[in-house]
Amino acid sequence: MIRVELGELVRRLVHQIVDAPADVAKLAKTWEIVRNEALPRRQSTELIKEVAKSWAC
Repeated sequence: MIRVELGELVRRLVHQIVDAPADVAKLAKTWEIVRNEALPRRQSTELIKEVAKSWAC
């Protein structure tokens, strides 16, 4: 479900400016959901490196 919301978020940020209060509220809520699920930058980098090593084998 997060992927669908993220795709919608990216679409709106790239292709459409929203100014209707309901749309802005939905966008803000979606962004907070995604942001709360994200790892901190250092952990994200470590995870990416770890996965990249496993793909290189």
